[in-house]
Amino acid sequence: MDLLGRGGEGARILACGQSLFPSLNLCLSSPELLFDITGLSELKGISVSNDVVRNGALVTHSEIEKSAEIQKHVPMLAAAVPHVAHPAIRAPLTLGFGQVEGVS
Repeated sequence: MDLLGRGGEGARILACGQSLFPSLNLCLSSPELLFDITGLSELKGISVSNDVVRNGALVTHSEIEKSAEIQKHVPMLAAAVPHVAHPAIRAPLTLGFGQVEGVS
């Protein structure tokens, strides 16, 4: 985060690139620095603790689609994910919703 802050307005975070790459191709974006966060294991994984489901920022749509925890505790999300894009797009596409509270 320190490096990102020092990068200022010209710095961008790269996770899977689904949004960034098209904007680069269309010359709508031209970041000076790209920070690739795909290797940060702290941002991966789905966990359930008490009545809270936590989803890491690097969890992909495909992982959400296949997750038993999501199917059990957030069934509407599990039902919606297969309708987002093509499976080849869902494989790298991340969905960092953070957490859902009050699940059972």
